[in-house]
Amino acid sequence: MSIDTIPSRPRSAADRTRRDGLQRHERRSTGRAALHEYASTIGLAALVRRAGTPLFVLDPARVAGEFERFAALLPFVRLRYALAALPHPAVIRTVASCGGGFDAVSTGELAMLAHEQIPASDAVFSHPIKRADDIVAAAAAGVRLFVADNPAEVRKFTGVNPELRLLLRLRRAADAAGHPLDGAHFGIDTEHALNLARFAASIGVRVAGFSVHVAASEPDAPAALSSMLHEALRLIDEGNARWGLGLDTIDLGGGMPAEHEGGEGVDAIAEVVRNVLAPRVPQLRVLAVLGRCIAAPAMLLATSVVGQATRDGEIWHYLDDGMHGSFAGLRGSGEVPSMFSLGEIERAGADEREPLYPCTLAGASTDGIDVIARGIPLPPLGLNDVLLCPDMGAYSLVMASNFEAVHRTRVHVLRPSRAQSKRTVSV
Repeated sequence: MSIDTIPSRPRSAADRTRRDGLQRHERRSTGRAALHEYASTIGLAALVRRAGTPLFVLDPARVAGEFERFAALLPFVRLRYALAALPHPAVIRTVASCGGGFDAVSTGELAMLAHEQIPASDAVFSHPIKRADDIVAAAAAGVRLFVADNPAEVRKFTGVNPELRLLLRLRRAADAAGHPLDGAHFGIDTEHALNLARFAASIGVRVAGFSVHVAASEPDAPAALSSMLHEALRLIDEGNARWGLGLDTIDLGGGMPAEHEGGEGVDAIAEVVRNVLAPRVPQLRVLAVLGRCIAAPAMLLATSVVGQATRDGEIWHYLDDGMHGSFAGLRGSGEVPSMFSLGEIERAGADEREPLYPCTLAGASTDGIDVIARGIPLPPLGLNDVLLCPDMGAYSLVMASNFEAVHRTRVHVLRPSRAQSKRTVSV
């Protein structure tokens, strides 16, 4: 038997565990070094000691940097920011200054734009199901593009305003392996989409095109998105050729991951969008939503150890923030936040190899679900030591509560690193 025909030995569970451990260690070392550099740049240690914890540190420069990164990847796409992810005024102003539009799902979110003197015409009202009076109010405010996915919803637009146009959300119920997908409770099956567009036209409601939603975190995301975009183009071409529907828009929806969640998938997604849609521009208008990929890196959380115990041989650290507060956006996700002690970040320049110990982190409430992470490796900690959690901007503020009358975490906004002149883009 030649050496080429000798079957390779399957990896043992121990080998896989060792490999996964090395990868986690490498990711933590890389994150530690990056956070050390960033913390030094903004004077984070002094800020936290002066302001106390728990504290969010919001950096508008990071919002601008991420938005500009996506604008460079997709220069022909009209980008808008999903207000649901982090509707802080500083984020709204920064996105507007970068030329971005906005994605709103309620009249309350439109009011946030009005408060910042941003016209509602810069927004798409993307919730597929809306109250009729919310449609009227949004149209009166200036919104001209809405999303719908069924005949009952389309009927609500009859006689509201002849300038309104609809995006029909297409449904993708399962991935390539047949697993159900988040968001499958919205959307119309592609075989019925043109019938819905024709129905809208018959009652005097204009349809602009179609909205597709594919999460970039899915294993088959590039192929799935390519398939959906080709199908949307086919529907546009058929609808225009056979019935003169005047379809001219594809909306990519959301789903772009933040860089810490596997942002390398963004490049593959962007390549698909460029290959499939760029040849159809400018006759085709292309829109896309950016949510957590903009919001997550915008904020860092600082939280302190306020209690400690050993239970069943396991170290427990109790923090002054928790799952009812700034970590609420992680509930049900299975995600473990990245965490570093302020002390190790300050010492990172010395390239020390500190020992790490698995521990459990619990939150500030008495609720049994208020456990943030189990088995998370951290250096030795004492009472009042500060933990830093980067990439905490997405859905943290909006999902936090005042459970047990605990105040929500304060937000400190860093001053923008460069002047940004406000400009808006019509969507």
